[in-house]
Amino acid sequence: KKLTNLVRPHIGVITNIGEAHIENFKNIHGIAKAKSEIIEHIIPGGTIILNRDDKFFKFLSKKAKTYGIKISTFGINKQSDICLKKIVKNENALKILVQIDNKTTSLQIGDLNINNILSSVAVLKELDIDISKIKNNFKNLKSSAGRGRKYLISRYKKKFKLIDESYNANP
Repeated sequence: KKLTNLVRPHIGVITNIGEAHIENFKNIHGIAKAKSEIIEHIIPGGTIILNRDDKFFKFLSKKAKTYGIKISTFGINKQSDICLKKIVKNENALKILVQIDNKTTSLQIGDLNINNILSSVAVLKELDIDISKIKNNFKNLKSSAGRGRKYLISRYKKKFKLIDESYNANP
């Protein structure tokens, strides 16, 4: 709340409400309430970008409407403004098909959190940036430490995939 009051953003993004940092709250509803504080300080006429698939979507969108904030959405829900249509996996990358304004766009992405990609596309759309000019930039991006980065480790002649669980919201 203090940070968003200080910054007064034009655009806010809530990718999901998860149990990360649950130790600081009574329950997940407390996390949702805390994350929703960004909505209170977005400038009038600003936008909040929300995950339409999240179980707290109705709570967040209702709060945004109360504050007169524009809502932009992403997810697999067909009503999403940025809608994930398909995921195609190959050896070293993922290709996703995303519907933006009734137009399907293909994006090559690395091993990234898809919700982060979709919310980024929503920000680009909100800023009126042509996604076709930068869509190839997603394939070389890597998750930062503490944000769902995946590691392949070997132990006792077995291979394990270790996921940094401090944030992982892949659908």
